[in-house]
Amino acid sequence: MKFEIDNPNCEIILWGLVRKRDSFRFISGGFYQALLRQGANVKWVDDLPANAGMINKNSLVFGVNVACKYLPFVEGAKYVTLNITNETMLGSKLENTKNWFKIQELTNHSTGDIDRFGSVSRLDKNLRTLFMPWGTPLFEEDFYSPEINTLTSKIEYWVGAIWDDSLGQGNRNNIYTYRKVLAEYGVKFKRVGGSRIRLQGLSETKNAEKVRSSRLGAAVVGDWQKNNQYYPCRLFKAASFGIPPISNLDARAIYGDTLLYSENIRELVELSMLESNLSRNERARAAQKLTINYTYKASFERILRLVNDEW
Repeated sequence: MKFEIDNPNCEIILWGLVRKRDSFRFISGGFYQALLRQGANVKWVDDLPANAGMINKNSLVFGVNVACKYLPFVEGAKYVTLNITNETMLGSKLENTKNWFKIQELTNHSTGDIDRFGSVSRLDKNLRTLFMPWGTPLFEEDFYSPEINTLTSKIEYWVGAIWDDSLGQGNRNNIYTYRKVLAEYGVKFKRVGGSRIRLQGLSETKNAEKVRSSRLGAAVVGDWQKNNQYYPCRLFKAASFGIPPISNLDARAIYGDTLLYSENIRELVELSMLESNLSRNERARAAQKLTINYTYKASFERILRLVNDEW
């Protein structure tokens, strides 16, 4: 059966993380809201034994490794998974079927054929894996106007976490540098959101409000993300909020000349501070056209092309 969003017989099950705080929860939530808005037959359920009966042979199931303890194998159902491996009980049952599809975050190590519809996503047919960035939960028609002036703002909001781990995958060191350089220009760095307590996190409306009132609204990443060219969601969100892309990550493959880029954070801030409001607005308008390919709506359409073998 071909899966189509507007077909009521195509049931989409998003499995897990309804009531568990996790970064992957925002991905599931973004897909859920996008699918609901398009009228899809979609359910988002917790990773509980009681929900196993909701999956049938006509289901398309989205699962992630941090919430798949009770995710059952159902003959005929199609599974799209993130970070679930062959070594798991579910993976061992799926590996010999044609109904297992995988998605992974795109990096410069990703393999496969590039998306013919214009995104930087790649599909490795041998691995049955789609590599892609996540993007913004906003639909194109909800993008904010880029006609704003933040040149007099004396604050830079950071929405989300400041962290690090034993692998050095976090952003703490580079955020420290960013905060220090901003202070030299009289701009106060203020973190909001990123709480491990509040399940929902900061709403996208509040997120947009904070980013749009920031002096720069830059997407500063840690060295691991920078070196592996891992595109953060905040880059796409900022563009959809009407803010021109500014980053120490080389995202020119997506944003081309609309990106203000420098690997050096001090230089990045200096260049950004020198930019006129006219230039910022022009870059923001152009960047929004490129961001259309990186909404959650567009991301799920890519997943359906994977499942339907239409890549």
